[in-house]
Amino acid sequence: ANDPDPATSVVVADPSVLQNQGSSESTISIVLRDAYNNRVLEQVPVSLSLTQIEENGNPSPDGVASAGISVPAWNATQQNYIATLTATNTVELVEVSGTFGSGPATSINQTASVDIVNPIVWTSGAGGPTGNRTDWTNPENWNPQTVPQGGDYVIIPDIADLPILDLNIDLGTFEIQDGASLTLFGGNAITVSGALIVDGILDIEDNTDLTTLGGFGGSGTFTAGAQTVVEVGGDITVSSFLAR
Repeated sequence: ANDPDPATSVVVADPSVLQNQGSSESTISIVLRDAYNNRVLEQVPVSLSLTQIEENGNPSPDGVASAGISVPAWNATQQNYIATLTATNTVELVEVSGTFGSGPATSINQTASVDIVNPIVWTSGAGGPTGNRTDWTNPENWNPQTVPQGGDYVIIPDIADLPILDLNIDLGTFEIQDGASLTLFGGNAITVSGALIVDGILDIEDNTDLTTLGGFGGSGTFTAGAQTVVEVGGDITVSSFLAR
């Protein structure tokens, strides 16, 4: 049998950006590979551990994570080991480390990180003309009042005035809630380092790019125009995925 190699085996977190609430979860996968990068299909003992790197934006006082993680179990379909990391209301950056074997266990070189953050929620609170109330770049349209950046968890709820996406946006995790409908206008791009969750509607017009390094899920509808580039690093589980 081929033996796992700590240099080629990996620990993966999807999504890598979570909202700081107890219902937020990330799927942690361990993929064991040998020195030639082949999957190791013989089951061996594996384990995962969490280390808190930051708490509330500051270096962790003790390294103890508030988030929890389940015991990894073998997934025969995907031929890997799966566990669930569950957030709490603590804002923290945690590192996920894995081992395989026993007596003694071998540490996997690569680790994963999960950033558990306060979400930034669209409110359309700027007031005034429609152009003000739909302006993504106006901090008064967000709670808290800051324009989302890479690494942020962004929520678009079902409200009357929704943002006009005629710009490039770079986010952590992007959640479009049920009832909300967004359109990415041509010539622009959405880049998500965590997960894309569409419970409402997301339409991307011709000549647009959509990249999510994590999964693409939700109970909503996604449609794409011509000459679009869609790259998904994780699983695609969104209910409706259509090309025009």
